[in-house]
Amino acid sequence: MTDDDTSIAWPVEFCKIIEGQRYSNKKLTGKQRGEIILLAKFKPSMNEQETIRGAKEILQLQNDPTGVGMKVDPNLAKVDARVIKSTDVKYAGKTMKPNNGQWNLRDVKFVESGERLEFWHVVIFEQSKWMPKGEAINFIENLARQCESQGMSIARNRPEIQYLQYYNKGPNVVKQAYEDARDILGRPPQLIIFIIPGEKSPINTELYETIKRVMDTEIGCLSQCVSVDSRKNFRSPQYCANLAMKINLKLGGVNSILPEDKLRLPSGEEVLFLGADVTHPKDKNGKSICAVVGSLDNQAGRFITKYQDQERSGKEEILEIDKLIKEILREYCDYQRRRSRVKNNEVITLPPCIIMYRDGVSESQFERVLRWELPKIREACRWFRQGYEPKIIFSVVGKRHHTRIFPVDPKNRMEADKNGNCLVGTIVDKKITHPTLNDFYLQSHFANQGTARPSHYTILHDDIKLTIDEFQGLSNTLCYNFQRSTSSVSIPAPTYYAHLTCARAKMYLTTHRGNIYLPNVHRNLKNYPMY
Repeated sequence: MTDDDTSIAWPVEFCKIIEGQRYSNKKLTGKQRGEIILLAKFKPSMNEQETIRGAKEILQLQNDPTGVGMKVDPNLAKVDARVIKSTDVKYAGKTMKPNNGQWNLRDVKFVESGERLEFWHVVIFEQSKWMPKGEAINFIENLARQCESQGMSIARNRPEIQYLQYYNKGPNVVKQAYEDARDILGRPPQLIIFIIPGEKSPINTELYETIKRVMDTEIGCLSQCVSVDSRKNFRSPQYCANLAMKINLKLGGVNSILPEDKLRLPSGEEVLFLGADVTHPKDKNGKSICAVVGSLDNQAGRFITKYQDQERSGKEEILEIDKLIKEILREYCDYQRRRSRVKNNEVITLPPCIIMYRDGVSESQFERVLRWELPKIREACRWFRQGYEPKIIFSVVGKRHHTRIFPVDPKNRMEADKNGNCLVGTIVDKKITHPTLNDFYLQSHFANQGTARPSHYTILHDDIKLTIDEFQGLSNTLCYNFQRSTSSVSIPAPTYYAHLTCARAKMYLTTHRGNIYLPNVHRNLKNYPMY
């Protein structure tokens, strides 16, 4: 366009695309995806240099591109930070002291074994040349030994191994695998292990989602998928240890716990920890999935998951969060009765405090989500028991931001790890935070590759009146009890579980006669965690 709005056409051969523009096409080729992943693996120091270069050469901020007299510092902002100590992680008879957010399972046993595993079956959706039977037997025996060494109760009998082909057979092949397992065992299996191809492809993704949907909602049997790639990753002892953590969790066990004094408030009051998330469909006709997760004990070892669907409206609010909170409170009381062996008519003491870690909310939606969900939570508490009005902290935790923190001296082991990232537990709560909101950045995890992204916490409402240091310490502690990992994670465990619940429930969505509906988890799996 010219100054007088006259259109001028130029041959494409004379046009150049300015570097740094966002690519609008959503579908990338495999090569393009590989290049993006390669860029994401840049060491923090290189990422820092590229950020500065982009500001100078692409955005040209030093030249005042807005024309309003703005001056931009050519270097990154320097801020004060501090590091919170790691939280001890307790196993049966042993306490692990994480090193930069990491520990291992060597010579430790899980806190509590799930139900004894006696009746299980193995199905291999893979050609025999990729996973010969001898190799499969060796893997299953190694897995069973690993489970036993971690303290799980498991029978020594080797399960039957069955080979099947998936292709486009859909749910019928999964149902047939279950029927075959039941016939071989002479009773319904407790668990079926599905060994599936590990390479990312639409058919393999469809296979995994079909297994979970059919097993969780139609059949009602626990399942564990094992992805096998061309590198034979299943041979690693660490791989078997990771599977043991998942299997024990599925069977109702508890892998690790946190010290109770770390999870109690300074006043000594107990807390019900909540995590919530919403995931939206890609197409306009789909449905959004909402999930709320609540703690069942004082050591944040057990959580109950609840989910539901709602019409996709572009809003982030969980419209019926009160319904999910009521169900969580009911499950909390049921668990406490079973644990304490009290009679059904005895009243269970409810936690006097609730702390919500809400995921998936952008800053523009803070006020709207708070105004809708906080009154709904209060209403659910009053409905569940007359006079139950707990003190509530409503916070938002997110990772969808572009803030990165770099150590001043990446070679100094007092402020940086071996990869050049800030140390696990680094907190920034000044200078780059919101001018009016109570927020901070916490990097609670170790990044094996690339630049670690800190999580952004914002406290929107606080009845408990914790100091910012107390809330930061509590949030960091909850990142150390994600039951499927031997390292701290980037967001508190309840928020992580809510995210996983949304992802799993999304697989359950079924279309029948043009209508989309979300089935419930089968009644057989009611007392087992979804995550």
